[in-house]
Amino acid sequence: MITTDFRPGTPCWLELNTPDVAATADFYHRVFGWTLHEIGFDAGGYQFLRRGDSAAAAIGPLEHEEQRPAWTLIFAVGDIEDAIDETENRGGSVYVEPFAVPPVGRMAILMDSLGGVFGVWQSQEFGGFEVVNEPDSFGWAELWTPDAAASRSFYSGVFGWQYEILDQGENGEYAVARNTGAPLEESHGGIMELGREYLADTEGAPDWHPVFMVADCDASARLVRDSGGKIYMGPVDIPQAGRMAVCADLVGAEFALLTPSPAG
Repeated sequence: MITTDFRPGTPCWLELNTPDVAATADFYHRVFGWTLHEIGFDAGGYQFLRRGDSAAAAIGPLEHEEQRPAWTLIFAVGDIEDAIDETENRGGSVYVEPFAVPPVGRMAILMDSLGGVFGVWQSQEFGGFEVVNEPDSFGWAELWTPDAAASRSFYSGVFGWQYEILDQGENGEYAVARNTGAPLEESHGGIMELGREYLADTEGAPDWHPVFMVADCDASARLVRDSGGKIYMGPVDIPQAGRMAVCADLVGAEFALLTPSPAG
């Protein structure tokens, strides 16, 4: 389960790049009830998406014409330079060089060894999510990858993750990730292997997806569709997880909805 302790290696924040901030923010208001708010410091055009009084994510414009609309998952680190060294030592690279966001922290955007994009955040005055694991908030990080073994090796090397491997029968294995030494109930994400034909948006590279917790997956999926988004899968019952749908917003940024099972 995601926490707001923001220990190094755990998801701490989400940012959405979109060609139309106002229309996209309205989509998430319709689906999750989120509202748009100024961040209060120089954040390069980004604004908060809030669930009530709590920061749930950030939204901002595309940074260049070739950038696709997408969510970027960001992970807490104790030292950005160390995270970059570990990334490069394991075949990854720097996509956006480290930059300061005074006075709240430092950030960099990296690529893993297979080309998947993720962010790292060295906190100073802002740790990240102010709400998680509640309806209409972030609760899980899921990586779709063409090579699960390579992705597991990369992220365990960079962040120190360990895995619980679940057998999903004909759907293959699902690796539940958590920090080394953390209890299973503090797992924060999963890694699953998919053929490159399912990763067309990233040209076959791994693709991180935020999973948002919802009280009623079917009702939230209808809101996605009615608000101009798309449903790519589900809602469907996922053993050991709950009821899930894979979606995209009105500009094509993908995410998933999950109503956890009572045992999940």
